[in-house]
Amino acid sequence: KYVRDIHKFEYQSGDFLVLYTDGILEARNEKGEEYGYARLQDEIMRGKDGDAEEMAASIVRSVESFAHSKLEDDYTLLIIRFP
Repeated sequence: KYVRDIHKFEYQSGDFLVLYTDGILEARNEKGEEYGYARLQDEIMRGKDGDAEEMAASIVRSVESFAHSKLEDDYTLLIIRFP
C-alpha cells in the first residue's frame, strides 16, 4: 500500500548494503565542511574486507573524528553483508 516503486537488486556472497541517514553525511567539522559522500565511500572501501560490525564501527569513528565528536544531528547506520 505504501511502497510505490519496487527495485530489485542482485547480490553475490560477500557483497554488502550500507544504509544511512543524513546525520552521517551532514556531520560538520570546525571549518563547516560536511563529511559527505566521498569520505563515506572511502571509509566503506577501507572496511570492505571486514565484517559488517567492524565496518559500522569504523564509519562511526571516522564521522565522530571528523566532527570532533560534536555531532549536531542524530544518525542511523545499517550494514548488511550477504552470506
